[in-house]
Amino acid sequence: MPTRRHFLQLALSADPTLRQAFDATLKALPTAAADPARPVYHFHPPANWCNDPNGTIFYRGWHHLFYQYNPYGSLWGNMHWGHARSRDLVNWEHLPIAIGPSKDKGEDHIFSGAAILAKDGKPRVFYTSIGNKRAPEQWLAPPPMTISSPGRNPRATPSSPPPSTAR
Repeated sequence: MPTRRHFLQLALSADPTLRQAFDATLKALPTAAADPARPVYHFHPPANWCNDPNGTIFYRGWHHLFYQYNPYGSLWGNMHWGHARSRDLVNWEHLPIAIGPSKDKGEDHIFSGAAILAKDGKPRVFYTSIGNKRAPEQWLAPPPMTISSPGRNPRATPSSPPPSTAR
């Protein structure tokens, strides 16, 4: 079983854009911690802007929460999906950023979506892909995206854009 440190190293080493987003979050932690208006009880990201929750799912004993997240600042923009999990919905463990925009596939933001358990018992994650040169599209984060893979965080890594349900 990989340690938490090993988990983070594996999750972040594969994608330089997610590494950049994670580093921006780390840089913002002291500012967030010093904020006297920061929520104490309600869920919040480690730092920076958090928007609506997406893809809430209970899977293998954990409540997973995905949420719109700007790792680069305290204002709206650069939407990614943050990820956290909890056993009791009070105490949250922050996990690495789950989905970030794939610029090479025309994505600028990751918007609302959902997570479901398919008939095979595995989670499926859907999200709205936003690009400046096209209409919003609904994308399925394809395998190997899983919630429970040891040493990996859920991540949309298609070799080509997933099938769209946009009209």
